Amino acid sequence: MPELRIRKPFQCAQCGYDLEGLPVRGNCPECGCEIVTSLARAVDGDAEEDHATPREGAAARARALFFACLSILLSSLAVGPAFIASMTAGGGRLAPPGGIAPPPQIDEILRLTVTVLSAASAAGAALGLATFVVFMPIPTDGRALLVRAAGIAAFALWGMLLFGSPGSAGLSPAWSLPAALALLATAPLFRELGTLSRVYRTRRAARQRVDLMLAAALTAGGAWATAELVQTPELAMAAWLLGSMAAALFVFGAGYLVVNAWWILRAVTRPAPRIREVVGEAGPSKPN
Repeated sequence: MPELRIRKPFQCAQCGYDLEGLPVRGNCPECGCEIVTSLARAVDGDAEEDHATPREGAAARARALFFACLSILLSSLAVGPAFIASMTAGGGRLAPPGGIAPPPQIDEILRLTVTVLSAASAAGAALGLATFVVFMPIPTDGRALLVRAAGIAAFALWGMLLFGSPGSAGLSPAWSLPAALALLATAPLFRELGTLSRVYRTRRAARQRVDLMLAAALTAGGAWATAELVQTPELAMAAWLLGSMAAALFVFGAGYLVVNAWWILRAVTRPAPRIREVVGEAGPSKPN
């Protein structure tokens, strides 16, 4: 029976040496890494199945998903300026009493931080709106139409909060509504496209669950609403801190969403080779 060989340009997973023409059961001449190991790392075995084959329009939806997740991350950064403003000014119901008077040097750094985060959150709201209005493929069914509508509503509301009350947009009960809508708009795309990425399918510990982020957003909104309603300063302070921590977890999770969406986009635009495309009986051994 003829020996199976690598029949197309294929790099060693450890050193990048071109393994074309070498036997599958051999080792890389450059570093000694087993060729089977390189195949296992680079080839997606599930790509032979229909559920792991990119469908028509998948690349456009994957790009829209990535930009939507990036927009969620940037828009949610509005929590930072609002938190800094409330801690230093101490005004409003959603802030600890008194506030903090930072030294001049720290105050200048905080001002710069607020400016950068505010600009990033405004850019995120604009990018998210453009993603669902322009970049998202034209809906062909009712579910896709709902996804598009939820995304447009989410970033339109986020933009209204940011431009209407930039100092408190991040620490407001209304903050959780656009955050939740944005998550509901991206969740169907993760379910549809996630199977196309081997990394997304297998690295479950690194995959950010949308439902946990939704819980964090609703917790933040509920806690901040409670802080506005209760009359006891201690309870208001506790609720304010709980909402701030939940919002911080949301921002952290949004960063993971961007990474997850990048895995999917990379898998759709640069799909892993199929084993039958790389391994075959043809081709002589590659000379050293």
